[in-house]
Parts: sequence; C-alpha cells; structure tokens
Amino acid sequence: MASCIGCDPKVPSRCKECCPVYNARRSPQNLVSHHHSHHPLQYRSRSTISSRSTATIPSQPPYHFSLPPTGPQPLFNMPQSSCLCGANVISWETPAAFNFRCHCLDERKLTGAAFALNILVPIDTPKVISGKLSTWGKIVQSGNTIFNHSCSQCGSLLYRTSTGYPGTIVIKAGCIDSEEDPSAAYVPNIEIFTRSRVPWIPAIEGALQDPGDFSKESMTALGF
Repeated sequence: MASCIGCDPKVPSRCKECCPVYNARRSPQNLVSHHHSHHPLQYRSRSTISSRSTATIPSQPPYHFSLPPTGPQPLFNMPQSSCLCGANVISWETPAAFNFRCHCLDERKLTGAAFALNILVPIDTPKVISGKLSTWGKIVQSGNTIFNHSCSQCGSLLYRTSTGYPGTIVIKAGCIDSEEDPSAAYVPNIEIFTRSRVPWIPAIEGALQDPGDFSKESMTALGF
C-alpha cells in the first residue's frame, strides 16, 4: 500500500490532514479535504521510506492558475477588430454577408496598398468595446458619401459606411483580431473596380468581377 512521507512524525499534523493515506486509516469514507492553503506532499512507496527520511514540501505548488487578462477581451466567439495602437476595439455578432477586394483609387490612399480586403456585415453600427473612433466622410464619384471610422491616435481604419448601402458596414480585414490570419481566411467572393486593378495582380479564380462599384447582377448573385 502506498504511504505518504507526511506520516513521518517530523511532519506537522496540519499537513497530515490532507494526506489521503493518513485519512483513509482514520475514516472509512476516505473524506479528504483538498482545500488547504499549504503545499501538497510528495508521495512514495513504503519500501523507500527509512527511519531517517524527512518530509519534503515543494517550494511551489503543482497547481497553476491564470489571472484574468487585463484590457478589452473578445466577447465569447464574437469577431473583434482593433486599431494598431489598441486604443479602439469594436465587435459584432451578425455574420458577414460576403467578402470583397476593392481596387478603387481611394482605397489605395486609405491603405497605402494596391487594393483593400473588406468584409461586408449587414448591421448599422458595430459594438464599441473600448475607445472612441474618429469619423469623417467624403462624397465619391457615385454621389454616395462614404464615412471612415478610424483611430484618432494611430490612424487605423477599422470600418467604413456608405449612404448608398444603408444598414451595412465594411470591416477592414487587416484589423480583425483572430488566431488565424484574416487576410488569408477571408477569401473574396467578388472584386470591384477591377478597371483600376494593377496589371501584376491576377483576378481571383471563382470570384465575381465588377469593373466599377457593385452591380445589381452581382448583388443578386451574392444573395444580398
């Protein structure tokens, strides 16, 4: 039968009280409490215990508890986006309607890249977890006003809204916080403003192609 070195007379009685072997001998129900604040004892077989054995109490308990993280945290499985400096965090519950790659010239200036990867979500506004986004608008060629919602500190553009598409927001994929790379996970269903697509970027196989803004045919095909 296994024995606890806590049975050694040199071990304080308070340590013996959490030893299952010691308690088994005292109580047939073997009701052992494991809620003591002192450290658990090391166990070994009776054959290895000599009269000169001494109890060894670990300097660190074998249990490791994580403290609650600080700062804004994702709400369960809700997707979340944040700016580069971390001051602004937004989230939303509604699934995306579709993903699209935009090649318009305005997006080039906004992102500093040849195109932008966007996620269209059918909601009026996201939930603000922390911070306060700066908003400014511009009238585009279609006559619609597009509003840009960005961090006033680092300038990260988190999402856009347009008067031409009420009840929707466009999330910038690069700002989404995820264990997987959102730029790889959110494959575009459609490309727009392909007339200004740079020649070294090929069309996405299987994605709809609109030379300008979203066409009615494309929106119907996307079920939107």
